[in-house]
Amino acid sequence: MGAALVAWLLACPPTGGGLPQESDPAWERVERGPPAARLEIRESDGATLSAAGENLLRRTGRGTIVLRCTSPGGPGPIRDLASEPAGTTFVAADRGLFAVSPEVEWLDAVQPVGGGIQGKPTSVHVDGRRRVWVATDEAIAVFHSTFSYGHVFGREDGLRSPGPYRVGPGVKGEVLVECREGALRYRPDLAGPVASPRLLVDGKSWPSGALRTLSYGDPLRIAVDPRDAGEGGVLYRIDGHHVWRPLPRSLDLGPLHPGRHTIESVSSDRDLNLSEPCVVHLDVSYPPRYSRGFLLAVGALAGGGAFLGFLLHARRSARPLAAWGQASVSALLLLAVGLQIVAGIVPHARAWPFVGFSMYSHVYREGDVIYRTGIVARGEDVARRGVAPWEAGITYDDPWQVYRPLIVGGDAPNLAFLSALNARHPGDPFDTLQVEAERFRLTPRGPIRVAPLVLSRFRKEGPNAGR
Repeated sequence: MGAALVAWLLACPPTGGGLPQESDPAWERVERGPPAARLEIRESDGATLSAAGENLLRRTGRGTIVLRCTSPGGPGPIRDLASEPAGTTFVAADRGLFAVSPEVEWLDAVQPVGGGIQGKPTSVHVDGRRRVWVATDEAIAVFHSTFSYGHVFGREDGLRSPGPYRVGPGVKGEVLVECREGALRYRPDLAGPVASPRLLVDGKSWPSGALRTLSYGDPLRIAVDPRDAGEGGVLYRIDGHHVWRPLPRSLDLGPLHPGRHTIESVSSDRDLNLSEPCVVHLDVSYPPRYSRGFLLAVGALAGGGAFLGFLLHARRSARPLAAWGQASVSALLLLAVGLQIVAGIVPHARAWPFVGFSMYSHVYREGDVIYRTGIVARGEDVARRGVAPWEAGITYDDPWQVYRPLIVGGDAPNLAFLSALNARHPGDPFDTLQVEAERFRLTPRGPIRVAPLVLSRFRKEGPNAGR
C-alpha cells in the first residue's frame, strides 16, 4: 500500500514563496495559528501518552512504560501528538511520522510520510473524517488514514508562503496553519463535486460502464486521458477491492483470470474527496484448454492410461480380480497426487477439493508487514472485543464476503451486523464497529505487533468519522 503512495508523493513539488491566492476562498489570513504542540494525550482505553524528549511514555493504573520503536534509530525528538477517532495515535517526530495504538507497545513508522514528504515533521492533526494532516519544516500534506493515498500541498493549491509549517485544529473542521509569514486558516471541502476521470483503454477513450471483452492472456492498458494531466490524483481498484491505489499515467495489467472483472477509477482532489467512478467492465474468456470437453478428454486419457498401466503390471503377479482392484486403487492414488501437483502449477486449478500451494511460495523480507483482518466491536460500557462473523449469525465461505460490505457498503450493512450481534449478546450492547487490519512488522527480533489499519469505522449513533 505504502510503496505506490511514496512514489506518488515524491513526485509532488514542494511549496514556493508568497501569499495565498486571493481567488481561493479556502485560504484566509488569521491572527492566531494552531495551538501549541500536544505532548500529552489520552488514548481510547483511558491510558495517557506523554512525550519526554525521544521517549513516549504510557501511564496506566498498572504503572508507566516506555514504548519502543521498530525503527532502529528510534523516532528522534517528539514534536506533536494527535489521535484519531478510531484509536490510533500519530506521533510527529524528528525522524518521521509514527503510529501507535492502545493494543501495542511499539511505535511504527508511517511509510508515506517518512518516504514521501520533504522535511522533518513538526506537527500532526487528525480531523473528524480521519484525514491525517502533517506539517514539516518544508511541506504540508494530508493522507488517508489507511496510508493508501494522499496529497502534498503546493503553489497550485494556493499555499505560497514558505515554511517551516505547523498544523492544528480550527473550528468546524478548519485546519490552522502556521508558516514563515504568519498564520493561515484553511477550510477544506469548499470545492464542488470532483469530476470523474477520463480514461483510455488500450489507447481509446472509454465511456464509463462499457464492456470490454478479452481473450485469456491478452494484455490491457489503462491510461489517464492527457486532458486530465495536471489534475488531482487518480485512484483505481479491481473487483471492489477495499483499498484505492494511485493510478499512474498508464497501467499495464497482466493476464487477468478468466471471468468477469470490474475496474473502477476515481479522481481525488486536494482534500481527498472522491469522484463518481469511471467503470471498465471486463469479460475474459476461458482458454480452450479449460473447456469442459478438453478437460474431460484429458482426464479420461490420463485416468485410463494410468489404470491400464497399473493393470498390466498387476496381472503379472495377481489374479485377474485382484489385479483389477489393485490397478483401480493405484490409479486413483496417482491421480490424487498428480492433481495436487497440477493445482500448485496451474493457478486456475487452486480450488476445492484440491489444495493450491501459493501459501508456501510467497517470500517475506525483513521490514515487511503482515496483515490479518478482523472485526472489532466496542460499547459505551463494553471493552473493545474482536468478534467473528458467526457471532452475528452470518455464515460465509470467505470472510471478505463479510468485511467488504462493512468497509464500502455504507451504514446499512454495518447497522444490520450490529443489530444481529446485539440480538445475540443482549447483555453487552455494542455501538461501534470497526474493520481492522492487524499488522505485524517483521524485524530481526521476530514479528512485532504494531498499530492496525482501521479500514472502516461505524457508530450506531453520532458521526461515523468517515471511512
